[in-house]
Amino acid sequence: MRPKNLEGIHKSVIGNLPKRWWQVASEPLDNVWYVHTPREGERATPAKVSFDVPIRAWPNTARLTSPEFEHDLVTAKLMVWLALEPAPVGWIKTASTVPGYHRTGLNFIRWKYHIGVEHNRDLRAAHHRDFVARYRRNGLEGMLDLKSKAEALVAANRANEIQLPLSDRGYFFHVGIEELLGVSLNQTSPEAIEILLNYANEKGFRFQKEPRKRLGPQSRNTRNVTAHKELSTWQTLANFNDYMQHDPIGYNPYSERGELEASLKGWACDVTPTPDAPPYQTSWLINAGLRFLFDDVVDIILDFAPVGAQDKSPLSNYKQYRLIRSRLKKLGFKSIANYYRRSRWAATPHGQLTVRELIFNMLAIACVVEISAFGARRQQELSALRPGCVTRDLFGDLWLHCFIAKNKRHLTKIPANKVVERAVHVLEKLATLASRYGESEWLLDYFDPYGPVDFKFNEALRLFADWVNVPLMPDGSTWLFTSHQFRKFFAVSYQWRYYYGDFRALNHHLRQSINVTAAYTRLRAAATLREYDTKRASLEKKSKRWIERDRGDALREEETSFISAVILSVLDGTEKLGGAKGRAMMVELEIAFSEQISISKTSGPSALNEGVRNLAKSFHMVPHPEGHGYCGCGFSLRDRETAGCLIEKAELTGTNASHEPGPDYEFAPDSVCATCVHNIRLRRLLPYWESAFAAAGDAARSPNPDVAEVGKTRSNFIKEVVFKELKYD
Repeated sequence: MRPKNLEGIHKSVIGNLPKRWWQVASEPLDNVWYVHTPREGERATPAKVSFDVPIRAWPNTARLTSPEFEHDLVTAKLMVWLALEPAPVGWIKTASTVPGYHRTGLNFIRWKYHIGVEHNRDLRAAHHRDFVARYRRNGLEGMLDLKSKAEALVAANRANEIQLPLSDRGYFFHVGIEELLGVSLNQTSPEAIEILLNYANEKGFRFQKEPRKRLGPQSRNTRNVTAHKELSTWQTLANFNDYMQHDPIGYNPYSERGELEASLKGWACDVTPTPDAPPYQTSWLINAGLRFLFDDVVDIILDFAPVGAQDKSPLSNYKQYRLIRSRLKKLGFKSIANYYRRSRWAATPHGQLTVRELIFNMLAIACVVEISAFGARRQQELSALRPGCVTRDLFGDLWLHCFIAKNKRHLTKIPANKVVERAVHVLEKLATLASRYGESEWLLDYFDPYGPVDFKFNEALRLFADWVNVPLMPDGSTWLFTSHQFRKFFAVSYQWRYYYGDFRALNHHLRQSINVTAAYTRLRAAATLREYDTKRASLEKKSKRWIERDRGDALREEETSFISAVILSVLDGTEKLGGAKGRAMMVELEIAFSEQISISKTSGPSALNEGVRNLAKSFHMVPHPEGHGYCGCGFSLRDRETAGCLIEKAELTGTNASHEPGPDYEFAPDSVCATCVHNIRLRRLLPYWESAFAAAGDAARSPNPDVAEVGKTRSNFIKEVVFKELKYD
């Protein structure tokens, strides 16, 4: 759809813009642009960029496409078009970035008219100070005074000066109300929402489908990134001034490099990283997913196809339903309802999942969790999985082919295992149960006889965590898993796998091949660090190196978290370290603890925790594949030359430790590790040694004197060394 007014500068400037490769199903003169920047293998859809948007609030409502705003319409379109140009003019490479960038430009236009300025050329230093002061005070609410506008609407409705129609579904708050406030969808501030909600309650109207959580004045904690986006509109307009002859901006507050960043210091804070999921709850979630996927109830569920299912009445195949419900109960999961899907006719019991949710949410998210945990994949990579993404090479090894959508995007493959293979197989089988969009391109797009299945990572994760009964946090709260935490699922699984001995499925599958993935991740991270400064490297390779380094960082971060937890357990007396390296650590910790404890008495527990974390960074501690201890061997030449496994390997194969990248667990049975200078034993791992002690006792009673002698020696070592140092009764 094109603007009615095609005369003047809009037609002469925008009409002469060449259509770029990224613009699909639209033309430069249209009110709506569709921006599409696909890459090979990427799961992406065109981004919608609308220019037919509200700018001024009631009683002088007006849209950007109104004739009086023609110069701003041209500016808004040029801002998008130029940002998508190749460098050095533009910088945006991904369509999903465009709507957010466009929205900040629209907010700038709204602010300008709100303070009575029509043209960019009339803006001066005083206007910039006003913009910053308003934004610092209260973000978009401060810039546009939305609360006052909401109060004006309510007062006008009371006086019958304006009618506030309900939405088609009878809700008071909808996009029409936001347009009367002069903003786009979901931009109404909590302060304005509170005014409108109170009025709706007074009138007896239902406000909207879901209850509002954020109402009234909010605590202000402006993020550096968010503030930079809003304030950078000034800088962007100034940079594009040569292209804005119709209305160049009259003032550039950030003419020097770094001025914008410097102006944010003191009031805008750095982005707070997404909290990592707690290791115990994460391990529980992954363990539950494994028990689910490798139980044959999954095959029964897959045979329980949704085709022909009735949503208005209980399921006709009640026998099959009872079998599934019984099997799920034995696994320790919650019950499911005897209905295929939720509807106004099917009143499903509170807290019970429907069969549709079981198939297309619980089963699907279980697969996603395991691929994340055993393949070290992120949400973007998981959402871009395709049928046939797991393959075997000529040697029979499994590989997972996936797409990385972080910074520059590229296809890659990583070592896979039976868990990833099983999860992908289940997703592929799920896809055959129902028709899907397009040409069956993605593994997580489903369309059953009742319409599209809305698979949302975060919602499915939280439903799954509740369904499998993930334990509460120590303070009694429920941990809310999010897809951002996928980044650490592999690292948590790798580092904590033997610390919680009750996760049998997790321990079993991790023992199979996770060390291959960990070694591959560290190898790629190390390789990318060596290549980082290669000037000939393309931008594509630089971004690939970044993502590989980030995976390596995740492993190291989780290792530090694990060591911190171990140190704190030693500090409170619930843990004791053994082994040569463990005993050395205990001595070092005693010295450090005495200093930190005195600090914490004056600075509080946060100082102690910070000190523990800093100390943890100086140690190295990764689990041995067999679960009998942890290895403190680093990657320095000195560490490698003294590693028991590498000494053993050198004696057997003639290799040189200096040529090895790190410990080689193929030459590290517990007997070698037990006497290694890098060995760390934990009281938590005593179940392994209890089993070993029992096996040694059986061997000691063997009629074969050689076997009996070995058994006695091993039994004595475990009893006199391992058990005594860990104070085992």
